[in-house]
Amino acid sequence: MKQAFEERFGSWWPLNYGQVHQTLDALVRKGQLERDVDPADSSRKVYRITEAGEAELAAWRESVPEVKVRPLRDDFLLRLQEQGEHPDAPFRTLVEAHRLAYTKHLRALADERSVQDHTPVPTDRIPVERLMLELAIEHVEADARWFDRVRDALDDDIDFAKEAAERIRQEEARRRDGAVNE
Repeated sequence: MKQAFEERFGSWWPLNYGQVHQTLDALVRKGQLERDVDPADSSRKVYRITEAGEAELAAWRESVPEVKVRPLRDDFLLRLQEQGEHPDAPFRTLVEAHRLAYTKHLRALADERSVQDHTPVPTDRIPVERLMLELAIEHVEADARWFDRVRDALDDDIDFAKEAAERIRQEEARRRDGAVNE
């Protein structure tokens, strides 16, 4: 299962094994999967989708969920807010560490894209893997550009970090107020 997932989604979406097992167990309880022991290896479990599972999967594929923008939840943003309160914190080092990590990740994604560029896609199917990889690359590029802006602003004026933290606080307050009013 791990190999199939990584082949499909690449190394940019790490698989959480605990979540996989919880989800498989829940699908078995709902009657959407059946679980058996592998006759060749009793330590392995084999899963098979049931008719109820096929119906649920078909309904899921055809549904259009409510689209919600994912909130920005990142330890870095908490540290950014703290920087506004404690300007002596080693914020520049933190920014550089993030920039380097994102740059390294971007190179790995670019390498993966290079491999995909040389892999033919069947003409009868949508190039989903390539589209997901492009989304991942664009997200990382946007984050890296933002870290560059933070670094540049720190070079010019530490007040940028304070202003950014205030904008984040204001946006969070607007979101909270909107959620309370809904």
